[in-house]
Amino acid sequence: MDKQSIARSRHNYSDKIVVRYICTYFDHLHSEYLRITHTIDDEQLQQITKRLRPIFERREKEELTWDDVYTFDLEILELLSDEDLVRKAYDMRSKYRSIAGARDYDAYIASKPPDLTTLQIESIKKTDDKASVASEVLRTDIRYLLGQFYLHYSLMPLREGLRDELTRRARKWTLIFLGIFSVLIILSQIIRLFLPGGSGLVDSTVEIVTSTVGVVIFAGIMGGCVSMLQRIQSAPNEGDSLYNLAALSHGWKGISLSPLYGAIFAMLLYVLFTAGILKGAVFPEVETIRVPATATATQSPLPAQDASASTASTQAATNLSPVQTSEVKASAPAPRSLPFSDTAPVNGKAYALLVIWSFIAGFAERLVPDTLNRLVTKNQSIQGTNT
Repeated sequence: MDKQSIARSRHNYSDKIVVRYICTYFDHLHSEYLRITHTIDDEQLQQITKRLRPIFERREKEELTWDDVYTFDLEILELLSDEDLVRKAYDMRSKYRSIAGARDYDAYIASKPPDLTTLQIESIKKTDDKASVASEVLRTDIRYLLGQFYLHYSLMPLREGLRDELTRRARKWTLIFLGIFSVLIILSQIIRLFLPGGSGLVDSTVEIVTSTVGVVIFAGIMGGCVSMLQRIQSAPNEGDSLYNLAALSHGWKGISLSPLYGAIFAMLLYVLFTAGILKGAVFPEVETIRVPATATATQSPLPAQDASASTASTQAATNLSPVQTSEVKASAPAPRSLPFSDTAPVNGKAYALLVIWSFIAGFAERLVPDTLNRLVTKNQSIQGTNT
């Protein structure tokens, strides 16, 4: 089965679940509709039934949409008595608080909707002519809330489907990064075992993957991938539904850059540790590995005819003064190596702290930029004090 067929089957399964939920909710409203129809005359009932017949037919075929349920709910609203209006308004406002969130609900209350307690008292007394006017105002308020509900219900399957698709992409990228790094580790070990004298490119690749820098970059990428997954899952559901859907559909490209940011920030944090700018009990201690000078003498054996010359040069070197010996060492060309290839944590605890902070640098994208800003501010204040 190809990817399009799998995506189509998932989409059809999701649509079936949504249709079942719509039909269940419609049946609940239909029960309330049957109760109300006993209180109206036959002529009005025939007119309403004629308007709702297409919706009833789509219900029998299980082809209802949220627009159909919204239309049906508005028809029921026009038939409610004053007592039923008050109870429905209570129910609508409670649902609106859970859907829109506390901020939008507080803004709604600040707009001063009809006072339900006053309307309930007036509907019981039935002596005030203002009760009918207030009931119409309450119906208008309920229409507004119903519009907000059904807009949220209509966009919810789109938002959840988009979020599931983005989650699948992020999960796939995370597995790809993890697989690539694992394959490189395995290949580097194979190269070390079976090709000990590989080419310069092979040696450089092995050194990058197995070095501390490679581990730091990988930990930063993993932190960025986890951050990407959590940001997709924590997309806001409250507030403006259209705005949230547009932000999720158009903002995923920025979210997908999290692994790249994680690698960059983890490497910058490692530079700060290596330079000794960040120090403390919770920070790793990184040191420069000192390679003994005698280690280079065993790398390439000399030919037999040059053995005597090498011995003579060695004996001559032993007769030099300490100052002359340091000058000879300083004039010798330094072996070329990759950046930070001679730096590493001092022990296992420092290595574990380095991996943790590299992951945090990718997970919390503002950690390294905020640290750099604080360092710049501190440096500027020190310079201002000195001047």
